[in-house]
Amino acid sequence: MGDPVIAYAALAVLTAIFWLGALHKLRDWTGFEAAVAGYRLLPAVLHRPFALVFIAAELLAGGLLLWPAARAAGVAVALAVLAAASLGVTVNLLRGRT
Repeated sequence: MGDPVIAYAALAVLTAIFWLGALHKLRDWTGFEAAVAGYRLLPAVLHRPFALVFIAAELLAGGLLLWPAARAAGVAVALAVLAAASLGVTVNLLRGRT
């Protein structure tokens, strides 16, 4: 089994990435909401709710990753966030949008 310090450090780095990503989006809320709209994947009425849920999921993933009893849930939320972002990029690339 590996050194637990390395595992905890990696979890702390992942948490920082998710929390800083959420902070960046909150600091430029209008820009992030426009970016969500720019992907053209959702009806306009869902742009704001999706943006809110996405940021909340980033914050939740970071917090759960640090809580040992909920780490598996944190991994699941983190993977969902990454999958949603990757799916949006992939669909738009397949559409020929860069």
